[in-house]
Amino acid sequence: MRVTNKMLANNFLVDMNRNLSHLQTLQSQLTSGKEIRRPSDDPFKVARAMQMHTDINTNKQYNENIKDTINWLDTTDTALNQMGKQMKRVRELLVTAGNPGYGADERKKLKDEINEIVGQFSNSLNANFDGKYIFGGTRATSKPVDIEKVGENSKLVFRGRDGEVLPEASIVEVNVANLDTNWGGKEINFEYKGNSVQIDLTSPINSVKELGEDLQAKIDSGELKGKLSVEVIEDGGKSYIKFTNQDKGNEIKISATTVVDDLNTLSGQKISDNQLDLISEKLVTEISQGVRVEYNVTATEVLEFKDNNGKEWDAREVFEKIATHLDNNDVGALTGEDLEAIDAVLNNILKIRSQVGAKQNSMEGAQDRNTEENFNMTEILSKTEDINLTEKTMEYAVAQTVYIAALQTSARVLQPTLMDYIR
Repeated sequence: MRVTNKMLANNFLVDMNRNLSHLQTLQSQLTSGKEIRRPSDDPFKVARAMQMHTDINTNKQYNENIKDTINWLDTTDTALNQMGKQMKRVRELLVTAGNPGYGADERKKLKDEINEIVGQFSNSLNANFDGKYIFGGTRATSKPVDIEKVGENSKLVFRGRDGEVLPEASIVEVNVANLDTNWGGKEINFEYKGNSVQIDLTSPINSVKELGEDLQAKIDSGELKGKLSVEVIEDGGKSYIKFTNQDKGNEIKISATTVVDDLNTLSGQKISDNQLDLISEKLVTEISQGVRVEYNVTATEVLEFKDNNGKEWDAREVFEKIATHLDNNDVGALTGEDLEAIDAVLNNILKIRSQVGAKQNSMEGAQDRNTEENFNMTEILSKTEDINLTEKTMEYAVAQTVYIAALQTSARVLQPTLMDYIR
């Protein structure tokens, strides 16, 4: 094959362009610090780097969740510590109340201090973190408890969403979505002042609206007048009867509704106070992929509990009984059942605080693991997309030398022109 000057020139230009392209790639890598600049450079590495970026950002959010949870638990522990101190002080006052030399005046002063402590206990249960009430369950924007004055005594009560004191079981919804016949002879039962109150339904009733109007009329004509209101509501294409307890004295104890319904188209549901359910619900956070933990303590856990023997206690009732026994100078009850009750409340607070401590340790361990995982993933990402600066600098120097050598070599390899002969 005959080699011409044109072939030599073309080959020279191809090689020079290749050298320049390589120089450009190395220069781009050196200035950016990255091995790849676009997906076409290395599709596999680009896909891996994108996945690693996603995982690192997700892990950073997990770390934020863990930090918030630790801060939440720290606030919870502080509040529980305060409640423990308050209960210890109440216990000291009960022991003091057993002094046989104390009279009504001395015990009244003790009651006044205990009322103040109940108020402090309420403030501790209404502890706030980042705009949320830590013992408020999923209803975190409304404080869970408050103090209601009953004569000279302080009564600890749960709070409603609108800030009003909620009586026990204030709302019940009875599903009447499939109402298709009259309800003559059927009945709904409530409990009022310890006695059953039966409301019979008239016949015929052919719609949910008529049913609600009939129930309201029966309520307004009986002893529950002004205590209960009835509302027909629509939710998700279904009709409901909603009863709202307006009695602030907690005289209505709605524990269930009894509906005689052979056709099973009107179902009586167990009463559930929506607000109290929210206070009792747990908050959940995700601290790593697929790992979700409950991290809050609810007001109901602190106030309503069972001791190691399975006996049920209600701290609200404990405070009320203490105040009553101090009013009545009942020394036996103060140093007996009341002291036992306060010990139960205190032990429950200590138990909950130990659980919070265990969660704090768990979160700190999770934070350490999260930090280590983030470091490892960052290292893998660096190996995937970052350059070795020393290596690339040497490559660039070699490529530059090759380029200059190619220029010098090509000047000698190309055949002389007519101008060379003229000289």
